[in-house]
Amino acid sequence: MKSKSIIVFTPHPDDETLGAGGFLLKKKSEGYNLIWLIMTHMNEKFGWSKEQIQKRESEIHKITQLYPFDFVYNLEFEPAGLDKYSLSEIIHPVSQIMKKHEPEIILLPSNQDPHTDHKITHQVGISVTKKFRNPNIKYILEMEILSETNFGEIESISPNYFVDVTGFFQKKTELLQVYEGEMGDHPFPRSVESVKALALLRGTQRGSTYAEAFRIIKSYE
Repeated sequence: MKSKSIIVFTPHPDDETLGAGGFLLKKKSEGYNLIWLIMTHMNEKFGWSKEQIQKRESEIHKITQLYPFDFVYNLEFEPAGLDKYSLSEIIHPVSQIMKKHEPEIILLPSNQDPHTDHKITHQVGISVTKKFRNPNIKYILEMEILSETNFGEIESISPNYFVDVTGFFQKKTELLQVYEGEMGDHPFPRSVESVKALALLRGTQRGSTYAEAFRIIKSYE
């Protein structure tokens, strides 16, 4: 019998932890395989230095070990440049990953996020999760990613699914510290204070200390 699995689509490393760190840790504890699909990656040909690339690769390695993720795929498209590629260029390798793992749960960035990479990742995710080709899928969820989802024209994903992550929230904040170059001090949106404030707010809606919120795009339960 094939193991249950979750695939989290991330335009950039840190989106997975900001948007669903507690959820992923919780599902890992329940026996799910975790699959991390990173759409973009630093490269010298895109203008990044060797030092920046090495630092990012070290972060990815640490995060992979700490969850831990069972499978990691890095498609290495240009950061902030997904719109430079045809959709078919992006969809083909993603489709192959979907076929290989047959995930039950799909996590996507919101189509309302202002960053183009997030919008395109969402579009690709929807394109490769048609039910008649993926009968194993049970849920497709949009994540709430601080510094993106709360800065779009619509400042929320209109969540309709709240997950108690109280037992996993501390580790989520520890995972975020790996991305020291992406985190900042309050009122910077990617701060520990902001992450905690959002988790407390969603917890009051869930009836728990901490929670993460998602929007169910599709449910086949």
